[in-house]
Amino acid sequence: MNRSGKRTKRAGFSLLEVVVALVVAGVVLTGVLSAYLGCIRQARSTSVSMRELSLLHEVAAHLRTGAAAAYGTQEGELEGYPGFRWRVLWEEVSLPGLRKPVKKAHIEVRHSSGGEERPLALEVLIGPG
Repeated sequence: MNRSGKRTKRAGFSLLEVVVALVVAGVVLTGVLSAYLGCIRQARSTSVSMRELSLLHEVAAHLRTGAAAAYGTQEGELEGYPGFRWRVLWEEVSLPGLRKPVKKAHIEVRHSSGGEERPLALEVLIGPG
């Protein structure tokens, strides 16, 4: 009101408009933050999976080049990669057309993260020596 008792129109926002705008901004920011954190988790999971796959192929390459004695039918941790474990299970299999049996190696690489263990496996045939 002015001096003469008449109402004047003021420019600006009412308290209700400000509160509604803050609630809407909060909901939008919560959604954006949730999506961002989901993307970070997915990127980290993909990175771990790629590392597992790379380590799995590295163990298989060692087996193919005759370093099988280093792995045998044992399991252990991968040096330089905390939380990663490997396991090789050997089995002799006979294939049609071959007189000697071949070795089949079932290779697993596992990664423990947050109480959850995720295995990745590969089977490799190693011919008679």
